[in-house]
Amino acid sequence: PTTSIGNANNDEESAVAGNHSNLDEETGEAGGSAVKLDATRRDDEVEREEETAQAGGGGSPCNRGCCSFWAMSVTALLASALGLYANVLFLDHAPLLERSDTASDIAGVTCERLSFPVRLSPVTPVSYPVGGELCYAGESVRVDQIVQVLVSGAGYGPVYWNPSFQPDTYSYVAAVSGSYPTFNYARPGVAESGRPFGLKTDVDVQAFVLAQVIVHLNGHLGRPADDDGVMVVGHSMGSLITQAHALAYPGTTRGAILTGYLHSVNPNNGKEARENSGFAMVDEKFAGRIFDFTYLTSTGVEGRRQFYSGGDNTDPAMISWDDKTKETLTLGDVFTLGSYRATGNESKALLVPTLVVSGDEDVINCPSPVVDCTDAEAVQQFETQFYPPDCAEVLLVPDTGHDLNFHRNAMETFVSILEWSLRVVGNNSTEDARRCVPDREDTGAAVLPGKIPLDRSEGVSPSLIGGLLLTFALILPLLGWATYWTKVVRPNNSDCPELSRRFCVIGLQAIALIYVIFSFCVLFLF
Repeated sequence: PTTSIGNANNDEESAVAGNHSNLDEETGEAGGSAVKLDATRRDDEVEREEETAQAGGGGSPCNRGCCSFWAMSVTALLASALGLYANVLFLDHAPLLERSDTASDIAGVTCERLSFPVRLSPVTPVSYPVGGELCYAGESVRVDQIVQVLVSGAGYGPVYWNPSFQPDTYSYVAAVSGSYPTFNYARPGVAESGRPFGLKTDVDVQAFVLAQVIVHLNGHLGRPADDDGVMVVGHSMGSLITQAHALAYPGTTRGAILTGYLHSVNPNNGKEARENSGFAMVDEKFAGRIFDFTYLTSTGVEGRRQFYSGGDNTDPAMISWDDKTKETLTLGDVFTLGSYRATGNESKALLVPTLVVSGDEDVINCPSPVVDCTDAEAVQQFETQFYPPDCAEVLLVPDTGHDLNFHRNAMETFVSILEWSLRVVGNNSTEDARRCVPDREDTGAAVLPGKIPLDRSEGVSPSLIGGLLLTFALILPLLGWATYWTKVVRPNNSDCPELSRRFCVIGLQAIALIYVIFSFCVLFLF
């Protein structure tokens, strides 16, 4: 029995061993099949990679630049478009080459057209032409005669001061020319003056331009560059520019007249202004001549009607003519329209006597939560608190909107302005100028005198730089895409298409970077 049991155990162990041996053989066969399958898969992947590499892209380190290549190709295209648009804008700096529709046949008045080069900052090499009219009675302007420099508001040009439409009723130039010569100029971006990129112009830049205009005007009249024989008359945004100029360049003028202006603001005017404004580049008057999207203008007659009173003091024919002769404003102008009257403290530092003129129906200033615009005495008391003591007067014109010069009672307004000018400032520059004593402790802001820009050089023409950059903008894409065609689209012409692709990507990246840098320089620095 013992022997039988042992034999039985041996048989069972042999059977188990046999089973294990069979399992090992099966496992070995399965493992061999898996190895063969993995090898086959690797061979297939290698073949696919080789085929993809031959087709021009793949997963090797040299070919992983495919995504980067296409991304930078798109970037280069966008940068090229930006560069080309920047150069178009630069070439667009030229004036509209049309004369403002100003009156040219005022009896007894001679008008001569002048053009001066101005810069937007002391460091820029580029100058822009600023055109205007010097009008005077008699044969010439006397050396000792005070000249009034006229500054228009946003959306207006020289026509505001001297319209060809019924000048006997609406021309400020005609009304004052017997006592004061006038220089009625077009601000940069308006009419016959050059057009910079719209984000580069604002109230302070326009004040710097005004300072240069006065220097050039003094030179034309044979006076020293820093002669103070001028008064500045502004309207709306032109009043902000007039104030900014008087603060930055004290002692260079003898008086300031701020029309269409108060330190009160109609809180509901912003919505109406936005609804009646649009891009100048798509406006019927400016389409095809202005390509800068930062230039705006009013839309339709309603965009101008808001600046008039609603009574009989308004002529509908005048509103229609106003719309036909409208001008532009820029985004830079819009961003700074609230300056110099947000707190009112800046004007307390003015050194020159000031006349403030507003209509009682001025949609920008009235109705106001801080003053009753229909009460002349209240407006006088409210407004004079923002100026040095005994140095400002206020004229409130009844039944008149924002565009004081374009109402039927305009000549009465002009006579009142002229009376103040002769009484307070005079018209002889040899007499001692009246200066105000500002209460600087109440200004709330440090107003530092600016340096008078005495340079009368013409600088570099924007058309020249624009032409050079445009040529540069056309050559670079040509070289870049020629490289792309010969090294990528037709890789068989190269011993190493992957390396060529990488160099092409680097080249396109360089082109994109150059375009971005030059576009920034063109739009913001020049």
